[in-house]
Amino acid sequence: MIVEMINSGMSSRQVADEMGITVQAARGRIRRLRENGKLPPVPFKHLDNSDPHLTIALMRAKYGTNGGSIRDMIAALTIAEVRWFWSQIPKGMHAGEFAASFIRDAYHEDQT
Repeated sequence: MIVEMINSGMSSRQVADEMGITVQAARGRIRRLRENGKLPPVPFKHLDNSDPHLTIALMRAKYGTNGGSIRDMIAALTIAEVRWFWSQIPKGMHAGEFAASFIRDAYHEDQT
């Protein structure tokens, strides 16, 4: 039943609604179907999806990496680098937002 719904273009949210289950349960079932070869891998054309959690999951699958966390990033730095990083964070901004600003700057610089 799920295979037919996904193959017809339904989203995991639509599958959940149709089956009367949570979105998380639907996504788990879909993931298991993909792992067992009953559904094809996620089509990467959906990477511009407005759901950031789905986009992250798709990117992790595509590149075979784990996103880690801001805590993992900070743990990889020296104490001097951590002190500098924390001293640079503007008031009202959290560490993740600040780290994202570096990535955003590097991305835009690379695009020019």
